[in-house]
Amino acid sequence: MKKLICSIFTVVLVMSLFVPVSFAAAEDYPWVLEEVEKTNAEIAKMVDEAKDEVEDLDDTDKRYEKDLKKIIHELKKDTDKIAKEMIKEAVQVEIEVVCEYVTEVIGGQEVLIDPLRILGF
Repeated sequence: MKKLICSIFTVVLVMSLFVPVSFAAAEDYPWVLEEVEKTNAEIAKMVDEAKDEVEDLDDTDKRYEKDLKKIIHELKKDTDKIAKEMIKEAVQVEIEVVCEYVTEVIGGQEVLIDPLRILGF
């Protein structure tokens, strides 16, 4: 009988330790969702700006390929940076956010861009 009571007490104790974490994550979920949507909108804006920059380039110019690579490199660097920052913020409130790469065509080249998605908490 003592083992049964001890076992029940242990289970209750362990479960009570995890409950506050679950509620904290549930409270922060709307905030993280809003921030992820803002970040994804910012990433989409950056992609559109990069496409506009490429359209403004003269594809007969000798420096076209070099300029195109520079635009794509800067885009990937900037989008990766803001995505990583958002993931770090979500981790602090124990919500898992991941990059889900999509293919964008910029200047005839396929580029993997990383919008975010919430997996859960």
